Amino acid sequence: FLLTALIVMLWNAVSSLNGSTWSYYVLNTVGVGYTYMYIGSVVSALGSVFLLKYWRRAINYYSWFTILLFTVFVTGLMEFPIGFSTNSTKWVYIVVSIIQGLNAVGTSLVFANLFYINLPHGNMDIFITFWNLTANISALVGSVAGTWFISMTEPHGPWTILGLPFYGSQFLVWIKFILLMGLCVYIKLVIPHIRPDGD
Repeated sequence: FLLTALIVMLWNAVSSLNGSTWSYYVLNTVGVGYTYMYIGSVVSALGSVFLLKYWRRAINYYSWFTILLFTVFVTGLMEFPIGFSTNSTKWVYIVVSIIQGLNAVGTSLVFANLFYINLPHGNMDIFITFWNLTANISALVGSVAGTWFISMTEPHGPWTILGLPFYGSQFLVWIKFILLMGLCVYIKLVIPHIRPDGD
């Protein structure tokens, strides 16, 4: 249970790193409008309708943890190219957002059920409270860390790399890429030690 809880804590912390700053960067620096900014959410919503059954089949065929590893890997992988989103490369943001939207269907499904994989017997209220408390604290820690990073780097930008302007927000998504790849390594290492309840 604690091994799976740690996965969620790490996921929430890393995912929240730029949760409060990325939208501002996309709207004001990249210049993407609201319609395109939320394209990933729209794709995810439509994907939930049309792709959910295929994600369920994949989970049944490969296992929860294999699909968890896959979805976290794809999420992390997409953080690298989206860092190249600038005013002159808006298409990068749109393409990556569509891929992330499709992947988000599987991500939501595996994380929604992760709590029940190793739920110990006993007073469920304690485990539910622990799970929710640690997940929310992790998200807060990630958000605070990301905001601090932006406050330290943004005043000194932009830096020019490969002819493109780069700001702290872009470096932050690259940090997310590295951390999510690290989370993949952790998941890969702990999978053999996690047994679903009843195994």
